[in-house]
Amino acid sequence: MPEQVREEAKARIRLRGGDPQSEPLVLSDSGLQFGQYRGQTFQWLLSNDVGYADVLASYAELFREMVTAVTSHCATEGSLPVQNQDQRPVGFGAHARKRHISLYETHTQSVLH
Repeated sequence: MPEQVREEAKARIRLRGGDPQSEPLVLSDSGLQFGQYRGQTFQWLLSNDVGYADVLASYAELFREMVTAVTSHCATEGSLPVQNQDQRPVGFGAHARKRHISLYETHTQSVLH
């Protein structure tokens, strides 16, 4: 199944003239395989219901295995640099005008309380 999802994402990217070798692009265009938004892409989810994505991320953090997998992935594959990104506007979805730092702070406060 994961390979089918990747190939479908790459096909959509090719149709738009994008680079199907771009891992971030493939991941953003991958279809969700569960939940109320099954069949929608991650890019669609972040543009239309960032709150759902936040809940999904918060839920994943409850599982040590998931945290370990994400940490391992970031260590081996790297992650996008975030320095000086916290003051930039989100730029999409319901929170388009909010700054990244405000979403982070809201999420952090909700996790701590």
